[in-house]
Amino acid sequence: MYNTTWWLIVPLIFAVVGIHSSQRDDEDAELLVPELIVKYGYKVEDHTVITEDGYVLKVFQMPPRQRSCVKKKPVLLVHGLLSSSADYVFAGPNSSLAYLLSDNGYDVWLANMRGSRYSREHLRLPVQSKEYWDFSWHEMGVYDLPAIIDLVLNATNFKKLFYIGHSQGVTEFFVMASIRPEYNNKIALMTGLSPAVAQTRFRSPILSFACNYAHTIKKTLDFYKIYEFLPQRSSFNQLLHYAQVAASGGRFQWFDYGRKGNLEKYGSSEPPAYNLTASTAPVLIYYGLNDWMVHPKDAKKFSTMLPNLIAAIPVANRKFNHMDFVLATNVRKVLYEKILLMLDKYN
Repeated sequence: MYNTTWWLIVPLIFAVVGIHSSQRDDEDAELLVPELIVKYGYKVEDHTVITEDGYVLKVFQMPPRQRSCVKKKPVLLVHGLLSSSADYVFAGPNSSLAYLLSDNGYDVWLANMRGSRYSREHLRLPVQSKEYWDFSWHEMGVYDLPAIIDLVLNATNFKKLFYIGHSQGVTEFFVMASIRPEYNNKIALMTGLSPAVAQTRFRSPILSFACNYAHTIKKTLDFYKIYEFLPQRSSFNQLLHYAQVAASGGRFQWFDYGRKGNLEKYGSSEPPAYNLTASTAPVLIYYGLNDWMVHPKDAKKFSTMLPNLIAAIPVANRKFNHMDFVLATNVRKVLYEKILLMLDKYN
């Protein structure tokens, strides 16, 4: 049974973790994010920040292309799982959010979370080591986001910024808002796109499989000393953490180390829940009606838990899926122009 189970699962692991054979063959697909930004006539600056636990993160800054007569707060864009800051520029200047914001006078900052393509360094740990990859989105919320937010505010001399996160970028925000609530005061408006926070159901069969067998897959990956997975490099603990939330019935909770590990780390047999009532920053949520990762029912239910919710709004396209938030050809018209209006209002 041991060998049968493992060798049935091993081929499926590679489907889950994303071994891709197809690639875009155009020039943009070969360019790094800074190169892509410059190609389309925008300026970019490279910043480095070190987290409290030693991870070295890259943050790209796009100064406003058009200066505004109104002094506008900076905008921080945070990517999702298996991604990087490329999500916000890859679709080009006619579609991607970063260009639209820069065109409208905003100073845009593009985060790259630990382990992603542009943030693969540590002060002490080799990137190939198991210790380097021993994190989930919990650590990103506790360490990465505060470090990046402080970098942006210190560099721009603003007291608050606009936060826009997609998928895991929403998850990390509410980890931070719960555990480090002082950062709520540094957020003028949080805009969450497809909030991957308290899911209980998935339309994607591969994602459902990954969540149902996450612990078995994790053991298999550990056996083969595979601690990261594609396409943009992530720790498997990130996916495992989502699986734990789903298995708990959508309880937004800290990482589950098992009964013994939880007792050692938390002093209780179960991991604690994140305190969403501590999230006092104003929040605007957008969700997709055809989202295969974040079911609209889960998005709406989660939104009701937020103490300072402005609105939870479905995107006005019934076919809108999870990655359409960053890659759809019509995303500017159905979503981004509405976000821009809200930023102008809260500025």
